[in-house]
Amino acid sequence: MASGLLFVFACGMGTLLLLVGTFTALLAGIPKSGVWMVRINRLFGWILLGVGEYFLIQAGMLWF
Repeated sequence: MASGLLFVFACGMGTLLLLVGTFTALLAGIPKSGVWMVRINRLFGWILLGVGEYFLIQAGMLWF
């Protein structure tokens, strides 16, 4: 059972690597980092803080 799960996991990870290797030309077309990257990082930082706060609120509701 465990060996079957490991095999399926390995196939999934291998498929991801094959896809990334196949479409590297698309990845090369991504624009260079700059101001837009700083904005994206800040946006995802706020999203991460918001989700963390949400989970803390949900955990507090379970406590009482």
